[in-house]
Amino acid sequence: MSAGGLPDGTAAPGGLLLRRLAPLLLLLGCNASAPQPMVEELPPPAPMPGEREEGNEGEGERIESDLVLLARLIFGEARGEDQAGKVAVGHVVLNRLARPWRYGHTLRDVVFAPGQFSCWLPGPHRAALDTPHTHHPRAWRRSLEAAAGVLSGRWPDPTDGATHYLSGRLWRSNPPSWSIGEGVEVTELGGHVFLRGVR
Repeated sequence: MSAGGLPDGTAAPGGLLLRRLAPLLLLLGCNASAPQPMVEELPPPAPMPGEREEGNEGEGERIESDLVLLARLIFGEARGEDQAGKVAVGHVVLNRLARPWRYGHTLRDVVFAPGQFSCWLPGPHRAALDTPHTHHPRAWRRSLEAAAGVLSGRWPDPTDGATHYLSGRLWRSNPPSWSIGEGVEVTELGGHVFLRGVR
């Protein structure tokens, strides 16, 4: 597998994203050779789709960068996981992006696909997701670092191409039918079970 490639030898969708995100990745101190120290001051996340940025009511919706969007998803889905668990969740998004006919053509399409990621559901957890830099600054920095590493290709996919995941507790107690079909392969990392071959 080449740097930034997928296990099947195709080009990683992060390559195109990486070119667009290069200035942000440099700001975060990311490079392909070695992990860099985390930046102390990181930008806050953008508003959710349909929300307006404060102070810019007449300027329309702010478009959130792919880096920040992926970091928010990682924060929402895996903020309590170690860095490997956060990276694994990020790679599930890229693995889906590599299959646009099924999951969406852009990172935004994949992240906001209806019913796919529970962190976007309404509830009390949303306050922390909407302003992670305020509620959990360390977890937010780690989520940004994981997203940058995934998008840059610096951190390889520990899921071996998984396109789905769920909590290990749910998978052991009451697995959904899609998670136990023929040909489904499982990798357990931290509190999640990652699945390949889901139809």
